[in-house]
Amino acid sequence: QNGEHRLVFPKLIMLAVELATGWNVYANISVMMGLAVLTLFNIRKTCQISGSSPWSLTVASLLLLSPAGYENWLLGYQIGFWIAMACFTAVCWLPSARHGWMICVAVSIIANYSIADGFICWIIALLLMIVRGHSKQKCFAFAVIGIISEACYFIGFQWPDVSNHGLLNVSGHPVESLLYFCSFFGAPFSLVYNTQEWIGTALLVSFAWFGIRAYRRGARKLVTVFCLGLLSILSSALITVGRFPPMSQPSRYEPCAALMTISLAILAFDL
Repeated sequence: QNGEHRLVFPKLIMLAVELATGWNVYANISVMMGLAVLTLFNIRKTCQISGSSPWSLTVASLLLLSPAGYENWLLGYQIGFWIAMACFTAVCWLPSARHGWMICVAVSIIANYSIADGFICWIIALLLMIVRGHSKQKCFAFAVIGIISEACYFIGFQWPDVSNHGLLNVSGHPVESLLYFCSFFGAPFSLVYNTQEWIGTALLVSFAWFGIRAYRRGARKLVTVFCLGLLSILSSALITVGRFPPMSQPSRYEPCAALMTISLAILAFDL
């Protein structure tokens, strides 16, 4: 355990890579780049399923491969974040594939034991399974497996010191917490916290507007695209609860923060 994270799969991958390459630290960087490419592939599959414009992939590439998220390119430990990113984006299209729900189980378990907010995979995958018309039996089985996985996560879990964080702290500073939440989405575009707040707020409002517009038009095919942004929103909510009040957004969060902007770009191209 590291903080709130159970780094089972990141440690296994790092150990395998290091043993295979003679403890070459640059090998981890190659693996992270490979996971970033896999994430782009998953976004491409999501676009194909929703019939979205391929131009949105340009936006996705610029944001995900940006040097602004430098921590994720230079620190081998960040492999866990890229594993989660690959898993997050995979569950957006896998429920539409044949036998995809079974692969979603494996992907969600990997995400669950790679990063603390990996359990979001279970929520998004189950939502899309319901939308895609999977049987009640499959959805129930998936939910039960997810609950068991999360229960196992907390066996022997040691809670970190949250005296300065948590729901009580957030509820005691609602305005500041909300601005911190919004700044998450503006972080890929600015290093200045106040600017991040305004950019993030504008992006969040725009995302909500396009989401409502898609719903009113009955564009159900865009649900998978909307879930890309929902992943980012849920992650931001968890980070706000767990990390507020530091008035900054570490660069390691930027790929996940970019998912909402990518989702917004796809919705904007298609509506």
